[in-house]
Amino acid sequence: MRPRRAAGRNEQLVRVLQLLSDLARRGGCDLYELAARYGTTTRTIRRDLDAIAGAGIPLKREAGEGSRLRWSLDLDASRARELAAIASAQRDPES
Repeated sequence: MRPRRAAGRNEQLVRVLQLLSDLARRGGCDLYELAARYGTTTRTIRRDLDAIAGAGIPLKREAGEGSRLRWSLDLDASRARELAAIASAQRDPES
């Protein structure tokens, strides 16, 4: 299921919150998966990841298939766990 697209200036914020939830999944995601999921470019996803890291949210990169890197939240950090929970709640407000 593809995430709902937000209109206008909130689009990046909504995408970044949804990215936090995706990055919390076991095994993480690569740039191409994320770009396809959100209907954007890998460059946009890189900017989003830079914004997440710039906000002090710990990310880690690990080797994936071939030369692709897989990005994930550093769930060893308690702040990352809290933010993943917030992002999940934002994605599914009824739970």
